[in-house]
Amino acid sequence: MAKLAWEDAAREFTQRSVMMELWGDTSTGKTSLALSAPGPIALIESGEKITGIIEKFACIKKIRRVTIALPVVESGMTVEQISALAVPLENLFLDSFRDAFSWARTIIVDLHSDFWKLSRLADFGAAKPAKGQTVTNYAAINARWDSMLVRGQNQNKVNVIWVCASDDEWVWTTNASGQKSSTKSGNRERATYYKALPGKCQVILNMQRDLMSGRYRALVEKAWMGDKDWRGKYIDQDQLTFANVMSTFTDTEPEEWEE
Repeated sequence: MAKLAWEDAAREFTQRSVMMELWGDTSTGKTSLALSAPGPIALIESGEKITGIIEKFACIKKIRRVTIALPVVESGMTVEQISALAVPLENLFLDSFRDAFSWARTIIVDLHSDFWKLSRLADFGAAKPAKGQTVTNYAAINARWDSMLVRGQNQNKVNVIWVCASDDEWVWTTNASGQKSSTKSGNRERATYYKALPGKCQVILNMQRDLMSGRYRALVEKAWMGDKDWRGKYIDQDQLTFANVMSTFTDTEPEEWEE
């Protein structure tokens, strides 16, 4: 018989780490909200425009960053050539993510939609496998990303914040002749991303900017313990700090999420 490992369930909520996703258009406060989390911060970024944002946070907490830009794909390159460029970059991403758990209080992956693309370039030599390509399954990529998500879930010391871009939503429509075509719906959705990621996050915020006032706001899509009260509601810019958001969703004090 295997050695049994029963233990009493906790009676108090003591966890002070979270898996969070922030997604939305450019200039909606995603990176600023992520950087308001406690340090030391490990920022793994794909070359987003963070100059002018990161400096004020780096003055008050330790932030270490690694920039991993997507490879430049030129016309005429073969899938083998593209993959050869992408593989070492993806290895650097995966190794940086794993290493950060040994020293960081918060890990930020910005933009995770870019790194999901990088994984596909590494395995397929293309953002999407070409029709008829021999290697057309995502099993190996999914396994690598699942491993990252499990690593984030199976610990209670490090916050992991995934930042995702957005894109136009396309829908299929049928005209009077019965012909189908893909058209923009007018809505926004996540840019291409690993589909299992949102389900692993306790908190998901759709970051937006009000066109009239220019102020940031967040539409709550998932709120952990506060889901019943907060899902579908907005959080105003004045309350958009990591500590405020987490204290609101978990009925704890902001100070408990600042260290």
